Amino acid sequence: MIKKIFKNSLSFILVLLCVVSVCFAVPTTQISVSAAKRTTLKITKQPTAVVTKKGATAKVTFSARGDKLKYTWYIKDAKAKKFTKASCTKKYYQVKMSASRNKRQVYCLVKDKYGKSVKTKTVTLYMGTPLKITKQPSSVSATEGKTAKVSFSVRGDSLKYTWYYKNAGAKKFTKSGYTKETFQTTMSAACNGRQVYCVIKDKYGKSVKTKTVLLLKTMSAGIYTFYNAKTKKYLSFNNNSLTLSKNAKYWDLKESGNSFYVYANNSDLLLDIDNAYIASGTTVKLWQLTGYDVQKWKIKVNSNGTYSFLSAVDNKYCLGFKNGKAVLQKRSSSNTAQEWKAVNSSSKFYRSVSSKNKIIELQLPTNITNVISLSRLQKWANDLETAYNSFYQLTSYKPYKKVIVEAYKPCNYIGYVIDNSNIIHVDKDFIYNDLKKMYVRQNDWNFCVLHEMGHMFDNERAWNFETEMMTDLKLSYVLEKNGASAAPSEFGAETAFKGKDIIKAFEILGSGFSNSYDIYSCTERFLEIKNDIGWTPFNKTFRYLQSNNKSIASLSKQKRFEKFVSLLSTYSGKNIRSYFSNAEWNTIIRTLSNS
Repeated sequence: MIKKIFKNSLSFILVLLCVVSVCFAVPTTQISVSAAKRTTLKITKQPTAVVTKKGATAKVTFSARGDKLKYTWYIKDAKAKKFTKASCTKKYYQVKMSASRNKRQVYCLVKDKYGKSVKTKTVTLYMGTPLKITKQPSSVSATEGKTAKVSFSVRGDSLKYTWYYKNAGAKKFTKSGYTKETFQTTMSAACNGRQVYCVIKDKYGKSVKTKTVLLLKTMSAGIYTFYNAKTKKYLSFNNNSLTLSKNAKYWDLKESGNSFYVYANNSDLLLDIDNAYIASGTTVKLWQLTGYDVQKWKIKVNSNGTYSFLSAVDNKYCLGFKNGKAVLQKRSSSNTAQEWKAVNSSSKFYRSVSSKNKIIELQLPTNITNVISLSRLQKWANDLETAYNSFYQLTSYKPYKKVIVEAYKPCNYIGYVIDNSNIIHVDKDFIYNDLKKMYVRQNDWNFCVLHEMGHMFDNERAWNFETEMMTDLKLSYVLEKNGASAAPSEFGAETAFKGKDIIKAFEILGSGFSNSYDIYSCTERFLEIKNDIGWTPFNKTFRYLQSNNKSIASLSKQKRFEKFVSLLSTYSGKNIRSYFSNAEWNTIIRTLSNS
């Protein structure tokens, strides 16, 4: 009976406990929640070696997670045999660097509230120069064939450099194998849009990485096609209008200072802003060269390797298209319709030969080597550079940094130049035949090109009272100074005039100028004066006129002529007027007063 009651009581108690558990919701989950709050002890970021200069504070840091952490640091100096406990109990270790502490090794033992512990890796304190990039590299631009250099500044000890690059369109960076501080490469179409960066490592194993920069190919003179990826069309033209077309047209870029003239190839028409009005919506068309800055364009290379045509007058405006019409637009990096991919096609149209210092560039018919060797053409380019410098020595005036002899197109004249343009235009058929003569002659510098080059030194100059005579006078100085030969086109290949003998050519071609003005005869007369007084008075006269150009260039042609003769008289001590008969003098005055 008792057993039965106990058994029933036990059952009752068990039932009662179950009821209480349900009624009062004993927190059976509370145990698992408390367990979840416990943070597993772990080093989340290991310390690294520290490089510090003498007297500065060396600080070792790391990151760890856990509950109520305690830190014990251990150190071992370079000559010590074992680690000893340091007094530092902070989560970082720091000490003032000295020679005795150089190469000290340290680590930290981290313990949590549950008695668990972890140990950081051991790192070294070095007394040296902390590795730091002091000047980041910048993106660089270079013309094709020139060297593009990426440089930066960094300080540290025994540095090693590793460069990485990624070409436009590539998916990932590649180790370049270039191990110098400055990265350099010859710019090409393949390099355009290349990204590069450098990883620098010091003797202590520390490393830093530069920012990534771009290599961009700036535009150079030449013949190109321009393609727009957004419209999927080429920049084209129809008569005087610019168009977009699925068929490529060629454009001839000619340098002019820091800008370009952009010609429709094989024509004398170039990009021009209508009425020289710089504003959004103004029509951009083709027009003949005027020499004004409104026809010049700065061709900007964009970060994606494309190009934009910016007005040289106001770089905020560029060539764009609206409703299929070529207009000026405000430059916008988000407007990809203003951006053009360029393909250089110059070799299809002309052979380029540049002088030793790149002052002269010859652009000749591709078949020119049928009549003259490439080595002779190179000599000619170098000779023309010397001639250009001689014109400068005589006048103390230099109009351009670079001169282009464009001789691969047909021209309406044998040769010509336009004011404010650095291009000497020569008819391609004429130059082909004239260089046949030049090949036969000894040390011929080519009369035609020298003559047109001389015109470049006359534009808006105080001595320019009669430009044709004046350019032949200056040309004669160049020939005599350099012992060079030349002959006007009227003479055959067997005839050339060396140095001061060029006066004979003017004597043969001239007809006198007592009754009517004759260029050759007037040039001959001034060379006769030169033979008597030498070039020094002429040199002093040109230099005086250049120094006072602004006031004298504004005078009439007659007044400029009279000033020129007066200065020659002053510097030579002779009456230069007496070298002319009254009839000749009056002919010159009459001609100048009527021009």
